[in-house]
Amino acid sequence: MAIFEAIVLAIVEGIAEVMPVSSSGHLAVISVLLEVNTEAFTPYYLDLLQFGVVIAILYMYWKRFTKVDTTGFYRKLLLGSIPTTIVFIVLGALAEKYLLTYRAIAFTMIMSGVFFLFIDFVFRDSERSIKRMSRITSGNALAVGLWQCLGIVPGIGRTAAGIFGGLQQGLTRTMAAEFGFFVSVPTMFAVSVFKLIRAMMSNPGILRENASSLAIGNIVTFVVALISVRFMMQFIEKYGYKYFGWYRIIAGFIIFYLVSKGYII
Repeated sequence: MAIFEAIVLAIVEGIAEVMPVSSSGHLAVISVLLEVNTEAFTPYYLDLLQFGVVIAILYMYWKRFTKVDTTGFYRKLLLGSIPTTIVFIVLGALAEKYLLTYRAIAFTMIMSGVFFLFIDFVFRDSERSIKRMSRITSGNALAVGLWQCLGIVPGIGRTAAGIFGGLQQGLTRTMAAEFGFFVSVPTMFAVSVFKLIRAMMSNPGILRENASSLAIGNIVTFVVALISVRFMMQFIEKYGYKYFGWYRIIAGFIIFYLVSKGYII
C-alpha cells in the first residue's frame, strides 16, 4: 500500500470511527475507490488503525481514565464493553463475510439516517436526563454495551449504536456520545490486539513489510481522531444529531449510485 492511500484511509478512520457515520462502511467503499481493496495488507491495515483512535480518546479524556474510581467508573466500563467485545471477536469475521456488501451498507446507512433525523425529538434532554457519569448505573452501562453490539452490522457503526443506547437509557445527547467513547476504548483495544495477534500468527511478514505505512497511518488517525472528538462534542451540543442523519441518507444514496454504475462491486 502506498503512503498516499494509507493516509487517506487513516483520515477516514479518524473521522468515521469517532462520528456516528459508520467507519466500516466508509472504509469498505473508500478502499475500493482507491483500488487497494484487493491488496493482501489492506484488511490488516484497516483492522489495526483503531489503535490510533484508542490512543486519541485516552489522551483526550486522560483525567477521567486516571481519576480515582469513586463512582464505579471502571466497573461501568467493564460492563459496557464486555458484550461488544465478545460479539466483535466471535462474530466479526462472519459479519464481514456475509453482511459487508455495498448494497447492505447503503441500506443500513439510509435507515439509520432516517432514525437520526428524529432522534433529538424522541430523546429530548430534560431535567431528569442523566448528565453526570456518577448517575449512570451498572444497568445503564450494560444496556449501552448491548446496544453497541448492533455496530457489528456494517453501515450502522459502533458509535451510532452506542448513542442510540445511551439516549434510550436516558443520557443527555452529549453524555451519550461521551460514554459511548469510554465504553468503546476497551472494546477497540481488545479487538485490535486480538486481530494483531491473529495477523502475527497468520502472516507476520506482511506486517514487517508495511510497518512504516501502519505507523504513519496510526499517527494520522490519532491526530484526526483528536480533532474529530472535539468537533463532534461541540457540534452535537449545539445542533444535535439530525445533520448526521442527513449525511447518512445522502451517503447511502451515493453508494447505491456507485453500485448501480459499477464503480464498486
